[in-house]
Amino acid sequence: MGKVIDQFTDGCLAGSAESEAYVAWAEELGGKRRARLEWPSRDGKATEMYTVRYASTRGEIWRWYWRAWARRKGLWRYHILISLLSAIAVTAREKQSTFDARHFFFVFVVTMLGCVVLLPLWPQIRFKPSVRTLKIDEKGFETVIGRRSGARGWKDVRSVEESYGAIVITGINNNAFIVPSRAFASEQERLKFYEAARRFHAGSNS
Repeated sequence: MGKVIDQFTDGCLAGSAESEAYVAWAEELGGKRRARLEWPSRDGKATEMYTVRYASTRGEIWRWYWRAWARRKGLWRYHILISLLSAIAVTAREKQSTFDARHFFFVFVVTMLGCVVLLPLWPQIRFKPSVRTLKIDEKGFETVIGRRSGARGWKDVRSVEESYGAIVITGINNNAFIVPSRAFASEQERLKFYEAARRFHAGSNS
Protein backbone atom coordinates (compact mmCIF):
# COMPACT_ATOMS: atom_id res chain seq x y z
CA MET A 1 0.00 0.00 0.00
CA GLY A 2 2.80 2.41 -0.80
CA LYS A 3 5.27 3.74 1.72
CA VAL A 4 4.82 3.27 5.45
CA ILE A 5 5.95 5.80 8.06
CA ASP A 6 6.25 5.33 11.83
CA GLN A 7 4.33 8.28 13.20
CA PHE A 8 1.57 10.74 12.43
CA THR A 9 2.73 13.58 10.20
CA ASP A 10 1.18 17.00 9.75
CA GLY A 11 0.70 18.42 6.28
CA CYS A 12 1.12 16.66 2.93
CA LEU A 13 3.78 14.02 2.67
CA ALA A 14 6.43 14.07 0.03
CA GLY A 15 6.45 11.26 -2.50
CA SER A 16 4.86 10.05 -5.69
CA ALA A 17 1.54 11.64 -6.75
CA GLU A 18 0.42 8.33 -8.17
CA SER A 19 -2.21 6.21 -6.43
CA GLU A 20 -0.01 5.47 -3.38
CA ALA A 21 -1.60 5.72 0.09
CA TYR A 22 0.71 6.88 2.83
CA VAL A 23 -0.37 5.20 6.05
CA ALA A 24 0.72 5.86 9.62
CA TRP A 25 -0.62 3.71 12.40
CA ALA A 26 -0.14 2.92 16.06
CA GLU A 27 -1.15 -0.56 17.17
CA GLU A 28 -1.17 -2.33 20.53
CA LEU A 29 -0.12 -5.93 21.01
CA GLY A 30 -2.74 -8.27 19.60
CA GLY A 31 -4.11 -5.71 17.19
CA LYS A 32 -7.04 -4.77 19.43
CA ARG A 33 -6.62 -1.04 18.96
CA ARG A 34 -5.68 0.74 15.80
CA ALA A 35 -5.78 4.31 14.60
CA ARG A 36 -4.58 5.18 11.12
CA LEU A 37 -3.87 8.37 9.25
CA GLU A 38 -4.06 7.86 5.51
CA TRP A 39 -3.11 10.16 2.69
CA PRO A 40 -4.58 8.61 -0.48
CA SER A 41 -3.81 10.52 -3.64
CA ARG A 42 -6.80 11.84 -5.59
CA ASP A 43 -5.93 13.45 -8.88
CA GLY A 44 -2.46 14.21 -7.58
CA LYS A 45 -3.73 15.75 -4.33
CA ALA A 46 -3.26 14.12 -0.93
CA THR A 47 -6.45 13.67 1.13
CA GLU A 48 -6.42 13.44 4.91
CA MET A 49 -8.26 10.41 6.25
CA TYR A 50 -8.49 8.78 9.68
CA THR A 51 -9.63 5.25 10.54
CA VAL A 52 -10.38 3.78 13.98
CA ARG A 53 -11.68 0.40 15.12
CA TYR A 54 -13.45 -0.08 18.43
CA ALA A 55 -16.29 -1.89 20.19
CA SER A 56 -18.75 -0.01 22.41
CA THR A 57 -20.12 -1.22 25.73
CA ARG A 58 -23.66 -1.03 27.09
CA GLY A 59 -22.39 1.12 29.95
CA GLU A 60 -21.01 3.73 27.54
CA ILE A 61 -24.31 3.86 25.66
CA TRP A 62 -26.25 4.17 28.91
CA ARG A 63 -24.08 7.03 30.23
CA TRP A 64 -24.19 8.84 26.89
CA TYR A 65 -28.00 8.72 26.87
CA TRP A 66 -28.37 10.41 30.23
CA ARG A 67 -25.73 13.01 29.47
CA ALA A 68 -27.56 13.77 26.22
CA TRP A 69 -30.82 13.87 28.17
CA ALA A 70 -29.55 16.34 30.79
CA ARG A 71 -27.94 18.95 28.53
CA ARG A 72 -29.62 22.32 27.95
CA LYS A 73 -31.11 21.30 24.60
CA GLY A 74 -31.19 17.63 25.44
CA LEU A 75 -33.48 14.68 25.01
CA TRP A 76 -35.69 15.81 27.91
CA ARG A 77 -37.40 18.16 25.44
CA TYR A 78 -38.69 15.18 23.46
CA HIS A 79 -39.98 13.56 26.64
CA ILE A 80 -41.90 16.73 27.49
CA LEU A 81 -43.26 17.03 23.95
CA ILE A 82 -44.46 13.42 23.93
CA SER A 83 -46.05 13.88 27.35
CA LEU A 84 -47.81 17.10 26.35
CA LEU A 85 -49.18 15.61 23.14
CA SER A 86 -50.38 12.52 25.00
CA ALA A 87 -52.12 14.61 27.67
CA ILE A 88 -53.77 16.80 25.04
CA ALA A 89 -54.93 13.79 23.01
CA VAL A 90 -56.38 11.94 26.01
CA THR A 91 -58.10 15.04 27.36
CA ALA A 92 -59.57 15.91 23.96
CA ARG A 93 -61.01 12.40 23.52
CA GLU A 94 -63.05 12.66 26.71
CA LYS A 95 -65.11 15.56 25.26
CA GLN A 96 -65.86 17.10 28.62
CA SER A 97 -67.60 20.46 28.78
CA THR A 98 -64.87 21.85 31.05
CA PHE A 99 -61.13 21.36 31.01
CA ASP A 100 -60.01 18.86 33.64
CA ALA A 101 -56.60 20.17 34.70
CA ARG A 102 -56.04 17.41 37.23
CA HIS A 103 -56.61 14.66 34.65
CA PHE A 104 -54.42 16.50 32.13
CA PHE A 105 -51.60 16.75 34.67
CA PHE A 106 -52.03 13.09 35.66
CA VAL A 107 -51.70 11.88 32.05
CA PHE A 108 -48.70 14.18 31.53
CA VAL A 109 -46.88 12.84 34.60
CA VAL A 110 -47.62 9.19 33.82
CA THR A 111 -46.43 9.60 30.22
CA MET A 112 -43.32 11.45 31.36
CA LEU A 113 -42.45 8.65 33.75
CA GLY A 114 -43.03 6.13 30.97
CA CYS A 115 -40.63 8.04 28.71
CA VAL A 116 -37.96 8.19 31.40
CA VAL A 117 -38.23 4.45 32.07
CA LEU A 118 -38.78 3.05 28.57
CA LEU A 119 -37.01 5.30 26.05
CA PRO A 120 -33.49 4.73 27.49
CA LEU A 121 -34.02 1.02 26.76
CA TRP A 122 -34.21 1.61 22.99
CA PRO A 123 -30.46 2.27 22.53
CA GLN A 124 -29.80 -0.85 24.62
CA ILE A 125 -32.06 -2.90 22.35
CA ARG A 126 -30.23 -1.59 19.28
CA PHE A 127 -26.82 -2.10 20.90
CA LYS A 128 -24.25 -3.94 18.77
CA PRO A 129 -21.19 -5.37 20.58
CA SER A 130 -19.32 -6.05 17.33
CA VAL A 131 -16.19 -4.13 16.39
CA ARG A 132 -16.99 -1.00 14.42
CA THR A 133 -14.71 0.54 11.80
CA LEU A 134 -15.13 4.30 11.49
CA LYS A 135 -13.39 6.25 8.76
CA ILE A 136 -13.50 10.06 8.43
CA ASP A 137 -12.24 12.47 5.81
CA GLU A 138 -13.11 15.97 4.61
CA LYS A 139 -16.26 14.74 2.84
CA GLY A 140 -17.83 12.83 5.73
CA PHE A 141 -17.57 9.48 7.45
CA GLU A 142 -18.08 5.81 6.69
CA THR A 143 -18.90 3.12 9.23
CA VAL A 144 -18.90 -0.66 9.08
CA ILE A 145 -20.13 -2.95 11.85
CA GLY A 146 -20.65 -6.61 11.09
CA ARG A 147 -22.43 -6.85 7.75
CA ARG A 148 -23.92 -3.38 8.00
CA SER A 149 -22.31 -0.28 6.55
CA GLY A 150 -23.25 3.32 5.94
CA ALA A 151 -21.91 6.74 5.02
CA ARG A 152 -22.88 10.33 5.82
CA GLY A 153 -21.65 13.78 4.88
CA TRP A 154 -20.61 16.29 7.53
CA LYS A 155 -23.75 18.31 6.82
CA ASP A 156 -25.68 15.42 8.39
CA VAL A 157 -23.71 15.90 11.62
CA ARG A 158 -24.97 18.26 14.32
CA SER A 159 -21.91 18.25 16.57
CA VAL A 160 -18.46 16.82 17.22
CA GLU A 161 -17.49 17.04 20.88
CA GLU A 162 -15.60 15.44 23.73
CA SER A 163 -17.43 13.83 26.63
CA TYR A 164 -15.49 12.30 29.51
CA GLY A 165 -12.60 11.31 27.25
CA ALA A 166 -14.78 9.93 24.45
CA ILE A 167 -15.26 11.61 21.07
CA VAL A 168 -18.96 11.89 20.27
CA ILE A 169 -20.15 12.51 16.70
CA THR A 170 -23.87 13.29 16.85
CA GLY A 171 -26.05 13.37 13.76
CA ILE A 172 -28.97 15.72 13.15
CA ASN A 173 -31.22 12.69 13.80
CA ASN A 174 -29.69 12.44 17.33
CA ASN A 175 -27.92 9.16 16.58
CA ALA A 176 -24.37 9.27 17.90
CA PHE A 177 -21.05 7.50 17.39
CA ILE A 178 -19.19 7.27 20.70
CA VAL A 179 -15.50 6.68 20.07
CA PRO A 180 -13.87 5.72 23.41
CA SER A 181 -10.34 6.73 24.28
CA ARG A 182 -9.28 3.05 24.24
CA ALA A 183 -9.76 3.10 20.44
CA PHE A 184 -6.47 5.01 20.28
CA ALA A 185 -3.01 3.84 21.25
CA SER A 186 -2.09 7.27 22.61
CA GLU A 187 -3.61 10.58 23.65
CA GLN A 188 -1.82 12.22 20.72
CA GLU A 189 -3.71 10.02 18.27
CA ARG A 190 -7.01 10.74 19.98
CA LEU A 191 -6.43 14.49 19.79
CA LYS A 192 -5.44 14.31 16.13
CA PHE A 193 -8.62 12.40 15.31
CA TYR A 194 -10.77 14.80 17.33
CA GLU A 195 -9.18 17.93 15.85
CA ALA A 196 -9.54 16.54 12.33
CA ALA A 197 -13.21 15.67 12.87
CA ARG A 198 -13.89 19.16 14.26
CA ARG A 199 -12.09 20.75 11.33
CA PHE A 200 -13.90 18.63 8.73
CA HIS A 201 -17.27 19.40 10.35
CA ALA A 202 -16.57 23.13 10.59
CA GLY A 203 -15.46 23.17 6.95
CA SER A 204 -18.80 21.73 5.82
CA ASN A 205 -20.64 24.64 7.46
CA SER A 206 -18.44 27.40 6.08
